[in-house]
Amino acid sequence: MLKWLRRYNRYLLAGLVVLLMVAFLIQDTFSGGADSQRVHDWGEINGEMVQTDLLDDLIGTRRILTSLGLLDFAGLPDQQFAVLLYEARRSGIGIADAEIETFLSSVPQQRLDAVRRDLHIKLDRIKDAVADLRRIERRAYLMTDVIHVSDDEVRHHIRDTQERARIAYVAFPAEKFVDETAPLDEKALEQQFNKYRDKPAGGREFGYRHPRRIMIEYLSARPEDLVDRMSAAEEKLWPYYQAHKADFMREEPATQPATLPATATAPVAVPATRLVKRQLTFNEARQDVEKAVKLEAARTQVRTIMDRIATELNTAWDSQARGEDGYAARPPGVDAPGYLEKLSQQFTQQHGFPITHEKTALLSDRDLSTNEALKDMQSGDPGVTQMRLLQYAFRVQGLFDATKANESVLSLALFQPSYAPFFGIDERGRPDRFIVFRVAEARKDEAPANLSEVREQVVKDLRLIAAEKAAEEAAQRIYGAARIGGLAAALDADPALKARLSKPEAKAEETEDEAAPEEIKPLAEPPAFARKIVIPFRGIESDTFIPGLPVSKPAVDAAFDMGLPGWRPPPSTHPAATQLAVPATQPSPKVRLVSIPEVRARVVLELREITPVREDEYRDQRETVRATIESFRKRSAFQTWFNGSSIQLRNRFRSAEALARAQAGGTAAPAQ
Repeated sequence: MLKWLRRYNRYLLAGLVVLLMVAFLIQDTFSGGADSQRVHDWGEINGEMVQTDLLDDLIGTRRILTSLGLLDFAGLPDQQFAVLLYEARRSGIGIADAEIETFLSSVPQQRLDAVRRDLHIKLDRIKDAVADLRRIERRAYLMTDVIHVSDDEVRHHIRDTQERARIAYVAFPAEKFVDETAPLDEKALEQQFNKYRDKPAGGREFGYRHPRRIMIEYLSARPEDLVDRMSAAEEKLWPYYQAHKADFMREEPATQPATLPATATAPVAVPATRLVKRQLTFNEARQDVEKAVKLEAARTQVRTIMDRIATELNTAWDSQARGEDGYAARPPGVDAPGYLEKLSQQFTQQHGFPITHEKTALLSDRDLSTNEALKDMQSGDPGVTQMRLLQYAFRVQGLFDATKANESVLSLALFQPSYAPFFGIDERGRPDRFIVFRVAEARKDEAPANLSEVREQVVKDLRLIAAEKAAEEAAQRIYGAARIGGLAAALDADPALKARLSKPEAKAEETEDEAAPEEIKPLAEPPAFARKIVIPFRGIESDTFIPGLPVSKPAVDAAFDMGLPGWRPPPSTHPAATQLAVPATQPSPKVRLVSIPEVRARVVLELREITPVREDEYRDQRETVRATIESFRKRSAFQTWFNGSSIQLRNRFRSAEALARAQAGGTAAPAQ
């Protein structure tokens, strides 16, 4: 035996070492698994640290309620729901067993059994989850029950929404007083430019700093240009007509029999003013159906061709390596002058119909959103928009950081063609034009180099400043006269000003066929209005809108102020018109001059009448109004209560990670 041990001693020692190593590894594996499942801190709620085992329990409750189909606020993330449930449990609200049984009786037994089986839980766990749900709801209802609407609030609401004012007014917008022929001093232009050169334009503020801008170059093709080359098979016409009958209607004047004159022997049909739509028969619509079928085929053909063109233009880019900025390197020659224009000629010859080349000036976001040729362009399939050109074109090298974007977010290098054609749609939602575009230049926001770049806008602004002063002068003049004889008499006494205010706005484009626009009545007399209106179904009070005044609140406030006891008009800085004659017995009109700087306008108001709410009207609707206000407030408070951010803020929730980062940085972690 000893001889055997001596002989195999080294083998036995090696085996023992291996056995010990295996034992150590097994122990380490089990201990490592235990570490991974060890309970640790999850977050702090109202100063109390909560650990992950409780988090698992809270989220488990959510899983049960969701499986039962009982959870109404499923949009909350798990973390926010867990805080909400923790808050409800800590409230100490008790839920009776009978209430739980009643609640569960509405759940089909099959669903209960399925949840127990799928989640491997007992019925008692389901009852606990239902009790938690009732606690969440009960706490929310207790919170909304404290909402109270006072008598003063009810009275103010009824007054603000039902007391009515009737006014007349004359508006003095600065645009009406612009003098396009007035000479402008070059020094004044330079001063205006230098003052606002580096400020962006916004609202009523002047500013000449250029926003970010791009120049777009594109190839364009229209299905209509290919229709004549298409054929329409006979067997396709009838099915197309059946599927698109609504496209083949004709408007015809309706006729009605006239009253017969005494000598008439037969009814006489006279055209009525209204038009009626009539469905065309297949034979009547045949030519239009044939054209529509050809146009449909042309759309398919043009899209196929533009797909090929996009692929061909992108071929040179596909093999280019991306630089540190996340954009592909520019292939040689693609930025050569006339590169895309020459290709448009080549593609036109190759495919036998016009593929045109277009190039824009530098366009801002706003310019592009109003550009008729490009603003509605989109990619993808009609009705399933993948991306709009408005979004895609500004994701370009120099304006967009591709290194921080998700890989699925498309972006363009300068001169790189769009990955696929973009298309515009007609009034029926069908593609009527396809383009492949690229961005040929991109500029960040920058101040203009000199006055010449923005001269037109500076000239316009200086004329507007002068016009605003003229509008103020005219409004003061009318106000001074209206304080004596009323607004209508004051306006009639100044025929030149009345004619200026009656002049219709000039249109950007006018055609000979259009009828001349009617004169504007400068004295407006809108229907009576309240201080506030209530938006239906939302219970929200909103400022009243007065027709003709884009910003109405100053005028509304002034109108009701004039109805207050003892109100007196502010003094006028201008004397009344000398030709205004007023009887001594006529009471002084209530007029007011109001400035609306947001739209560079002045308004002279005259109060005609205030119709107050009678006390009996207030009594009759007091309780109904109180209940309505209370209902909408409770609904709003209920929605806020279940808002994820509100849940975390009111419970001062701070995640363990945020606490750790704050401690490392020596600061307090904010509530999330």
